[in-house]
Amino acid sequence: MQYINLCHKEKGNVNYEIIHFPDGQDHIKLMDELNHKDEVQVDVRITNAEWLFLLLQLLDICNRHGISPVVNIWYLMGARMDRVMSFNEPFTLQLIQNILNGYSAYFKVFEAHNPREALKYPNWDEIPPLFEYKKHDVLCFPDEGASLRYRTLETYIFCRKKRNTETGELSGFELVLNNTYINGKDVLVKDDLCDGGRTFCGIAPLIREHNPKSISLSVRHAIQKEGILKVAALYDRVYITNSYKDWQDEVLPGNVVVELL
Repeated sequence: MQYINLCHKEKGNVNYEIIHFPDGQDHIKLMDELNHKDEVQVDVRITNAEWLFLLLQLLDICNRHGISPVVNIWYLMGARMDRVMSFNEPFTLQLIQNILNGYSAYFKVFEAHNPREALKYPNWDEIPPLFEYKKHDVLCFPDEGASLRYRTLETYIFCRKKRNTETGELSGFELVLNNTYINGKDVLVKDDLCDGGRTFCGIAPLIREHNPKSISLSVRHAIQKEGILKVAALYDRVYITNSYKDWQDEVLPGNVVVELL
């Protein structure tokens, strides 16, 4: 297996160089010859347009060598824009998929925000879960959409967002217990992504009102350090991964656990 790691160059076995042209364009060049008879795996975080462009360049190289690589996408930019929000906004997920599908490759996505939409093409699949969610007595989802995403069979509670019917502004949260008793129990809040942390910060006090033994938060994609710090102050334990960024290299609170991919 030939392995090109765009997240951590040193972990791959195919060397490459990224050249930065004076006009700001990034350009990738493979320093090792590809074996046309061997498979190629690529690991990438598509966190911005620059990494998308570098991946496209790499796909062009592989396809001209007659190789259709397997691409592990640890973070997929645009995954949250998984539908048309308004006539004047783009369908970003479909836009990115249309671009990538212009090349011959098999794409695998880690923790897709909307699996039904993100994995709708035959050459798109999911990266199987790498970590079990931590031991808990009660599972909590930040909204009803998350409960549908994970399709769990176990009993769970969830939060419903309150909005101003006239302005659409978020005004608060309501905890829906589903006849579940959480006093003295370990509660785990589960979702795919933490950005600014506002929703998780709004949920924590509502759960605390019912005197749980502990509340933990487990998300795969952590985007902003400010959001991590906010939730760490309200939860007993916070579990994240390095899918978006190498958070293990950052100074984080002691109750934050970074699980490495």
